[in-house]
Amino acid sequence: MESGKLSERITIKSHDGQISYDVWCNVRPVTTREQLRNSTVLANNLLTLQIRYLKDINNTFKVVYQGYEYDIVNITSDWKADSIILTVIMNDDASRIRNT
Repeated sequence: MESGKLSERITIKSHDGQISYDVWCNVRPVTTREQLRNSTVLANNLLTLQIRYLKDINNTFKVVYQGYEYDIVNITSDWKADSIILTVIMNDDASRIRNT
């Protein structure tokens, strides 16, 4: 994976807050076309995040990006790029943790 594409900072944390990773990632919104092709729920707050490989991440972890909390809905490994692609959706309580 090219490090220049990892331009955004996120925090990935376990549901109990005991484990936390601050990592660089590539952030991209999931388009409506992609959502329809994959038969996922149509949502405006669905993102894909590409990060370097971390072995302990699972769907119970949360992602904090720009002050909002996101739930992980899918994890895909990209072995060729030694990375993970996370599909995340904004948590219902996200507006309450916004820092601004």
